[in-house]
Amino acid sequence: MENLINRVVAGRILRQTRKAKGLSLENCAKELGVSSPTLSRIEKGSNQPRLDTIKKYAKFLECNIQHDYHAETEIATALEMQEHRLNLNLERSDNIDIKEDHPYWSYSLFLDAKEAFQQGNYEIAEQKAKEAIEFYREELNDHNIFSAAANLLSLVAYKKNKLEEAIHYVDLGLDRFLPTGERQYLYSMLLCNKVIYLDKMGQILKAGDVVNELMEIVRDIPRVPEKLNAYDSKARYELARRRYEEAIHYAEIGLQLSSENGIKDSFFEFAIILGKAYYKLSEKGKAKESFSMALLIENEIHDKKIVAELYTSLGWIYLEEEKEDAHIYFDNAVKLCMKQKYFGPRYIDALAGLGEYWLRTQRTKAIGILEKAFELAENQGIKSLQGKIAKTLSLCYEGIDSNKFSYYAKSFIINSEEVYS
Repeated sequence: MENLINRVVAGRILRQTRKAKGLSLENCAKELGVSSPTLSRIEKGSNQPRLDTIKKYAKFLECNIQHDYHAETEIATALEMQEHRLNLNLERSDNIDIKEDHPYWSYSLFLDAKEAFQQGNYEIAEQKAKEAIEFYREELNDHNIFSAAANLLSLVAYKKNKLEEAIHYVDLGLDRFLPTGERQYLYSMLLCNKVIYLDKMGQILKAGDVVNELMEIVRDIPRVPEKLNAYDSKARYELARRRYEEAIHYAEIGLQLSSENGIKDSFFEFAIILGKAYYKLSEKGKAKESFSMALLIENEIHDKKIVAELYTSLGWIYLEEEKEDAHIYFDNAVKLCMKQKYFGPRYIDALAGLGEYWLRTQRTKAIGILEKAFELAENQGIKSLQGKIAKTLSLCYEGIDSNKFSYYAKSFIINSEEVYS
């Protein structure tokens, strides 16, 4: 046996062999003249037992650790290569011959779940991710597969608009995350997702606690994309809290980091945040400059939902300036979201803008659009948008329909209070 062999893997092989032979730790310890705790430490991969004791135990069990270790290493490498292919949005290679009782079975199930999620098959993704957790073995602690599967389940729950369930799985993933294991980026990813879920629920103050935790570890986040996600969460949080100077500060950090690393989608998002913050500070010139900077690369952006957000942001500026361009940008944003079959916050905000535009000339048409936007925001539990749209609708019905005026005025007050509670 070579020193290069991972003691954790060797211990796992020895334990599997002992159990297959129907032997107890106590019987093995008695035959070898060592204590049961010593053999237990060997099987758990502890560094304490001497190498000659491990060799002695392997010889007693007639176990060829060297052969089994290399066979297991080949399986692990094959699974890792499949994961790399999935990360690049490529098809997985041929199936790996791995049985349900194998320690890496959970890893294989997780990859099944990840592949199904990328294909938009959320039911299969949920099923496989739950199985990955069910069959999870301690031997995979170093891989943080449990946390990875929990994160995937949170994303499935988010897609289904089950926000409480999404947060449950995020917390589960954070709780089981091993700081010394692989996938170090996963911890910050879980935190960023939690911010998104809390923000959508309108729980901005709770989201702020998570954002602050992100900022405490941001320097230690190993990968640039996750580091950018952390700054994005912070900038958006400050924007939501109406601390616009702070939002600008973190958006500029994100712009610099994304431009240095050539990550255009992130650069695009930070330019939008920057423009929104300047707009809120009534610095329209700087806002337009930021949005124009984003427009230069709009055709290179993969996530078209973000492009829709840019169009909507420009629409609000031109609406205030009473320019016809407002209608064009709002309409394009709505059409882009519909083409992507996306009906989340960015779509709702674009609808709200379109409704505001028509409010000036065609009140009936405006009310229809705004009520559709309000219903979507209500169904998805997006408190901030509910309050914003309810305020406009209450003004629409003021002096016309007292019942609807009262309903939307009350909704505006309730949702505005919940957002900042």
